[in-house]
Amino acid sequence: MLGDRIPNIVTECFSKEGSHLNIWGGHNSQEKLLHRYTFLDMDLEATCSDDNKIFGLGSLDLKD
Repeated sequence: MLGDRIPNIVTECFSKEGSHLNIWGGHNSQEKLLHRYTFLDMDLEATCSDDNKIFGLGSLDLKD
């Protein structure tokens, strides 16, 4: 929970070269609160889909 007392969901998926960690919140966990991309410098099998709503390849995107 990040201050609003609504449980958050943490998800992780992989692109071809890195890991995407997301924290979802809000009603029905539809609001992305945090996205973190970690470049792993190796070939991976991509598990991220359009449903994961990946955005921004910066090292840390935090919603105000």
